[in-house]
Amino acid sequence: MAVGHPAAAVAISDVEFARTIQNSASVAEWVRAIARQHGIAFMAGSVDIFANAVSRLSDLDVHVDEIEQLLLALGRRGIITNQQRCALHGAYVHRGSRSAAGGPKSIP
Repeated sequence: MAVGHPAAAVAISDVEFARTIQNSASVAEWVRAIARQHGIAFMAGSVDIFANAVSRLSDLDVHVDEIEQLLLALGRRGIITNQQRCALHGAYVHRGSRSAAGGPKSIP
């Protein structure tokens, strides 16, 4: 986990970041572009497998879509900060991108 490496975070200006989170379509596009630029594809780790097992056992129906998986991967690699990841995820979910893309709507 790259939490201790804030210098690795993407240098994104406040203006660019604000524009990105204003439009959920641009959030998805930005996340895909940054992931592609850094050669990142989400791969489930042991914690993800454990979390899925716990969700199934507790009768929770939690589905994480492509963008949410990429946000997790970008955060784990230290490409974006936790604050950026949370803001991007909030904008993505709040604007209804998940339901428009066929996925269930969730609370971050």
